[in-house]
Amino acid sequence: MSHAVQVNTEAGSAIATGNVRGARLAVGRDERVHVVWTGANSRHMWYTHSRAEGGFVPERNVHQLEGPLDGGSVAADLRGHVYVIWHGELPGGKGEENRRAWVARSDDEGQTFDREEAASPAAIGACGCCGTAGATAPDGTLYLLYRSSREAVHRDTVLLSSRDYGRNFAARDLHEWNVPACPMSTFSIAAAAGTVVTAWETAGQIYWTRVKSAGKEPPVPIAVPGTPGGRKHPAIAQNKRGETLVAWTEGMGWSRGGTVLWQLYDKGGAPVGEPAAAGNIPAWSLIAAYARADGGFTLVF
Repeated sequence: MSHAVQVNTEAGSAIATGNVRGARLAVGRDERVHVVWTGANSRHMWYTHSRAEGGFVPERNVHQLEGPLDGGSVAADLRGHVYVIWHGELPGGKGEENRRAWVARSDDEGQTFDREEAASPAAIGACGCCGTAGATAPDGTLYLLYRSSREAVHRDTVLLSSRDYGRNFAARDLHEWNVPACPMSTFSIAAAAGTVVTAWETAGQIYWTRVKSAGKEPPVPIAVPGTPGGRKHPAIAQNKRGETLVAWTEGMGWSRGGTVLWQLYDKGGAPVGEPAAAGNIPAWSLIAAYARADGGFTLVF
């Protein structure tokens, strides 16, 4: 691995408290690295990308509407499209029922961004402090995960998909969860040829599913083995053989660390062996998973 490289130029411009609000990255065309993070005042969504000669360009805010935001993430494809994602209130609106998932789109590798547009249906709101996650499939389809907040109780995991590079979205409810308060949850999504894998939390348990790019059948949530309770912050990856790795934390909470566990699944979605512990994780940290070129997996935390 390379040495760590600082990407922001303004001290104190990022929120470090809370697992939902850390920086997120995506790799696009020509291995350009795109990074986003929520501003310290919760009203800026900062974006930067790497330079070919090294380092990063100065960050800029891509949030143009008024009001607070949260749960930022980023996705990029090999065609030069970059998508910065977050949820926030409608201008003049207050409360979770007036929140939407938003996307600021770039068609030139992050050189310029269009004004953000709502991606989620207005009727189902957005959970105020949960995260988002985005990924692009090889066919160019953009996928986005976020949590709704209909009537401030129905906080379902919702999958949004766009086949026209972020201009229009279809919404699909992946998993219901009725809870009267924000669970401070995060999501994970990864795309491979013909298949998208997603992972999320519902009621203290981690679930995942495969979504076929061309299919319309409802995805079936798969619970990771073990007893639900205190399971959060999933990470998911899929290798070229179609195997899937799902990782998550246990015992983690506000200002409290926990343990990282993982489970491997075969191409058919059956678990391979038992869940394994990968080690302890400190407070406010997250886990990331990726598939290597040799077909193996790596967990970073």
